[in-house]
Amino acid sequence: MFSYGYRPRVKFAHKITVKFVKICLGEEFEILVKRFDKMRIKRHDLIYEGMVAVSSYEVEKAIKDAKKLIENIRRKIDEKNPQIRGL
Repeated sequence: MFSYGYRPRVKFAHKITVKFVKICLGEEFEILVKRFDKMRIKRHDLIYEGMVAVSSYEVEKAIKDAKKLIENIRRKIDEKNPQIRGL
């Protein structure tokens, strides 16, 4: 978001960031972003509500998905701003 000149507002920052990533990466990554958002919701419920259980399989899958998402976000940033590549 920052590389595009935007900042999420304080309230709902994580939710807004996920929506921005979905728009920025496009339909090709829609499923990956949806899975990431699902884990964001589970994390919220776990931290603030204490009402959800997450299996080790879900955690491992979420980590793999997050790595894929990070790779694609980095690629997008590099395409937009090649001068900051590798930071």
